[in-house]
Amino acid sequence: MLTGLSRIYREIDGYNQVGRKLQDRLFDINSQTKFIDVLLTIEIVRGDILGYEKYIKTQLETFAGQMEE
Repeated sequence: MLTGLSRIYREIDGYNQVGRKLQDRLFDINSQTKFIDVLLTIEIVRGDILGYEKYIKTQLETFAGQMEE
């Protein structure tokens, strides 16, 4: 049980690190930023971040189901 909880914690920590990097990238957008860089950032949010959130949600649901057993 503790191993499962630690694994989920590491996943969430990794997600937070990616989120911080992406947030920094968004805050760095200015008039000198190329259009393609903005599109790439949006694609990262749409694809990677949302996919990561779904993965973590699934892991949490699985862990919660194990806790109920």
